[in-house]
Amino acid sequence: MEEDFKTFICEYTFNGERWGLEIKATSLEEAEQRLRSLSQGRILGELAAKIPYQLGWFAKLWVWVANRFA
Repeated sequence: MEEDFKTFICEYTFNGERWGLEIKATSLEEAEQRLRSLSQGRILGELAAKIPYQLGWFAKLWVWVANRFA
């Protein structure tokens, strides 16, 4: 499924500075729709680490331990 998506680069201004972000979408039109929908989003938490899915069961164990003792 990932190969059907393209990465679109977006920018926005906050406190007088320019910032950027990436949006994965299948087309420019979908990327624009996703960008507009961000105002309905919410913060789920702070990213602590990115774990490659190739780690399999070890990644699941590490996440479980990190969440259990956080």
